Amino acid sequence: RNCRLILLLRRDFGEGDLNIFRPAEWRWKLPEVCDSEWHHYAVNVRFPNVELFVDGEPYRAPDGKGPEVIDDWPLHPAHGVNTTLVIGACWQGTESDMKHHMHGWLA
Repeated sequence: RNCRLILLLRRDFGEGDLNIFRPAEWRWKLPEVCDSEWHHYAVNVRFPNVELFVDGEPYRAPDGKGPEVIDDWPLHPAHGVNTTLVIGACWQGTESDMKHHMHGWLA
């Protein structure tokens, strides 16, 4: 979307203090996303640090800035919010639980 690659990594509500914001979303603006070519993207996460690789090379923004980082609360029950798809599972707010877990490995 808008030549951006977005990684959303939300903590479970059982992981630590619910009232503390932590990094949850990383947004890179890079031309490769919109150039109509195939690219290989890899993300190395050593929370809270995240590194993006594009076609096997560490991504460095032309302006020298890193990705835009958005802080957020952990996942928690919220009334009136529809199911949101995430890698590995879907949050079922009406049941306050993660469902439809992926069975396998991501590499």
